[in-house]
Amino acid sequence: MIIYLTVKEPPEAPGRVEVLEVASRWVSVAWGAPYSGHAPISHYVVQFHEDELGDSPWSNVTVGGGSRTARLGALRPATSYTIRLLAVNDVGAGPPSESTMAVTLQEAPSGPPTDVVAEPTSSESILIRWKPPLVSYSHGEILGYQVAFREVSSATPGAQQVRSVRGRNRLEVTLPSLRQYTRYEVSVRAFNLVGSGPSSPQLYVTTLEGVPDMPPQDLRCTALTSQSVRVRWEPPPLERRNGVVEGYKVFYKHANPRQGGSPDVEVKKTTNLETNLHGLTKFTNYSVRVLGFTAAGEGVRSSPIYCTTEEDVPGAPEQVKALAMTSDSIMVAWTRPSEPNGYIVKYFVYIRSTQNNGNKDVHKDTVFGDRELIFEARRLKEFQRYEFWMTAATVVGEGPSSPRVSQSPISRVPARIASFSRRVVAGAGQSVVLPCHAVGLPAPSRSWRGPSGGSIPSGSHHLKVLPDHGLALAQLRLEDAGNYTCLAENVFGRDEVMYGVTVQVAPSPPVLVVGSSTAHSLALQWRVPDTGGSPITGYTLHYKNNVDDWQKVSIDSDRKMYNLEGVKCGNTYKLYLTATNAVGSGKPSQTTSAATKGGAPKVPVQDDFLVVNSTSVTLILEAWPSNGCPLLYFVVEYRPRGQSEWTLVSNNVQQEEMVIPDLAPANWYAVRVSAHNDAGSSQQEFVFATRTRAGEIIVPDLAPDVSEQQSTLYAHLNVIIPIISGIICTIAVSICVCIFVHRSLQQLGDVPTKLPLKLLAGYGLDQNCLIHLHIK
Repeated sequence: MIIYLTVKEPPEAPGRVEVLEVASRWVSVAWGAPYSGHAPISHYVVQFHEDELGDSPWSNVTVGGGSRTARLGALRPATSYTIRLLAVNDVGAGPPSESTMAVTLQEAPSGPPTDVVAEPTSSESILIRWKPPLVSYSHGEILGYQVAFREVSSATPGAQQVRSVRGRNRLEVTLPSLRQYTRYEVSVRAFNLVGSGPSSPQLYVTTLEGVPDMPPQDLRCTALTSQSVRVRWEPPPLERRNGVVEGYKVFYKHANPRQGGSPDVEVKKTTNLETNLHGLTKFTNYSVRVLGFTAAGEGVRSSPIYCTTEEDVPGAPEQVKALAMTSDSIMVAWTRPSEPNGYIVKYFVYIRSTQNNGNKDVHKDTVFGDRELIFEARRLKEFQRYEFWMTAATVVGEGPSSPRVSQSPISRVPARIASFSRRVVAGAGQSVVLPCHAVGLPAPSRSWRGPSGGSIPSGSHHLKVLPDHGLALAQLRLEDAGNYTCLAENVFGRDEVMYGVTVQVAPSPPVLVVGSSTAHSLALQWRVPDTGGSPITGYTLHYKNNVDDWQKVSIDSDRKMYNLEGVKCGNTYKLYLTATNAVGSGKPSQTTSAATKGGAPKVPVQDDFLVVNSTSVTLILEAWPSNGCPLLYFVVEYRPRGQSEWTLVSNNVQQEEMVIPDLAPANWYAVRVSAHNDAGSSQQEFVFATRTRAGEIIVPDLAPDVSEQQSTLYAHLNVIIPIISGIICTIAVSICVCIFVHRSLQQLGDVPTKLPLKLLAGYGLDQNCLIHLHIK
């Protein structure tokens, strides 16, 4: 009788679990069948838990005893799991297998960033802040964020723009170069290697108010009276107001200031689209400009328009003389009204005898024009006293009368001058005539004295006495300024008049100073030491950088500071200023140099700039440091290792990221990128290797590129050649010394075959040479 005894025991541990396939939500594993323990394996228990949770309980998945694979589902993306296996028979469960690890693949984030806040920081920028998505929604390492924004103020919303921010912990970004006082829609989403997650709820934010960057339109003016005008305009274009226009400022001044008059600009503020300017000077041309202002400040001034107040009746002639000419005639002379208030077309001369016992008859004569301000009254009675006065008239009417003077005709007439002493103002290079009309019987002699007090010779070509005894000053110079006196004299009397001649010149060179600067503006201020005796009517600023031609801008006379806008970032500019008055433009200021802030682009770190996979490389162009000046464009080239020719991808890349596709897996490449902004450019070459098809990083190859080897060799020839030359010289010197010592010893006689090396060393020979001599 044979008895078979079978002892059952729990199965042994299955073979090491192998991961067959991994996805973002499941893992497929396989194993080898263990020793069953003399009992069929009824099933397997696959156990797994998340590594991040530490001592968390195992999750179990049961499969049949005949299975050799299992699929673990309901896993979390981008999570590391520890997996082991137990075999079970009817005795019980055996020991667990060795643990293995598996990491699920990433998924695009399933949740948006949280606590998104948007606030304006200026009229052209918005600051966006946020927090990362919840960890349970990240589904992998967050590589960065994409901020989407678009303009929504207009009737047709603008195209959406996206700004990428790389780095999980970069949790804010400033959106620059936006439109002023404009409403924007903003959202943020996170992205990882797989893709982008959902966007946060839209936020709406409006940039701060700016100032209008265009002046009011259709500026026009109309004269109302001799002392008022009406100015009308239209608002700046809606899209250029950059805020709520709270009102307007009207700047007005004399277009051509009179001698000694004030060129100051007057300002009137209004909230309407028209205004009346009152209290103006009669029959005067005014320059008018208008600007709009918001809460942020003043906008751009309009170009000037010119309007003239209406004519009015003139003022009274200021000075009057009545001079006896003969026994029956009197000469009357007068000066123009200081306020002509229009074009004077005629003068009325009134004559009345003062000795006609109550006869109040007044004789009225008319002098047409405004050139000869002299009238001869004839057929008068000798020794009878006459009274004279006059008025001026424009097309509007006759003005008030002058002061009254009286005179009697006589036969013995003392010398008298009909001209009036006055101040004469003229510009350098101009010519003036100083009249000297004189009366007297007998006819008086006339002479001129200059500023030095000496007589003026009649033969001088610069100062010339005319046939009518007037004095002509040609091509005035600054040294011609002074007092000129005309003297008339006969046996009955003498008289004189004096002209104070002022010579105006162009303004002196301004003193120009550059204050603060930004990337696109320079703040300037200046002073003019000497106006040349005439009010400043305007300034001209000239400027250029190292590339462009000279440009110029006109500046109002009331300005002593100016903000030069629109200059290029990171550029050095040369500037000079000229001042202008009634004489002309003066000499320029000293040319000064000033630089706007910013510089040429710097070079990024390769890890921040390149994202490499198996068949492409992504250039994160926004990671290129701009150095304060906005980047304009990039030039991108690449080549495989071993090739000398570069392949141009694009010479005008302007987007924030660029992909170079169709690369070979597990190969080395070089990409050369140059970044350009207004300040200059920078270039950098990046060497990288694409990953394998399985996504693995290949081991760096220490063998350098042939082209790089040649480049390095040629680049360091200036170092290698001196070193080689030095070595050759050292060897030559050593050989010479060896030969010299050897010959010297031969002359002394036989050299001992065992001459000590130390003795030979005393000659300063190196060891090689000493050994050689010892053998010989």
